[in-house]
Amino acid sequence: MRSIKWISVVGLVSGLLLLHLAFTVGCDNNWSPVQLPFPGRGYSVSCPFHIASGGNFEIQVSSPIERNQHQAGLPEIPPIPCDIQLVITGENDYRMERNIKALRRSGRSDACRLDHFTSDSVTLPRRGDYTLEIDSRSDVQTFGRAGAMLSPTRFEHAVESTVRYWIMKTVSYGLILLALVGVLFSAARKRSLTEAPPDSPMGST
Repeated sequence: MRSIKWISVVGLVSGLLLLHLAFTVGCDNNWSPVQLPFPGRGYSVSCPFHIASGGNFEIQVSSPIERNQHQAGLPEIPPIPCDIQLVITGENDYRMERNIKALRRSGRSDACRLDHFTSDSVTLPRRGDYTLEIDSRSDVQTFGRAGAMLSPTRFEHAVESTVRYWIMKTVSYGLILLALVGVLFSAARKRSLTEAPPDSPMGST
């Protein structure tokens, strides 16, 4: 009975830790941790952010769709030229610099009426605190007219990530359920031994 109790405790702790990890790694803040306005020429913006796990990120720029373009669908357009100096600093003297010369169209959100543009991916090696700084050295007419928001967005296959987090949550819920069943079984077993008559087989064990 004591072994069942310890197994239940280990299962409960493991399930809670796995559940916490699944929600922390899979939350929106770990996929797109910070959003900044796209700066005009001669301006810069910066903001600290935190990620729960390292990985590859694309710098994504989202800009409103013009009304006539929304009706016309998704037209083919060439990459948008720009001159952006990207600097990401982090713990342990981490520093990464990247000069972005073009943004390519990566998709459209009809529900939000936004066009999305991305650059090449950058790699953040580990979880922790970082600071993103964007210095614009050119005017981008498309974004200057309509406005835009810039954010580092995790570059992973959405379906694979969703399945992975679903499996983690399912396993964690299973461990927690088994732990609770073990606790209830141990309590019921202890109660039956306590209430059994002394001359019964259960009471004599």
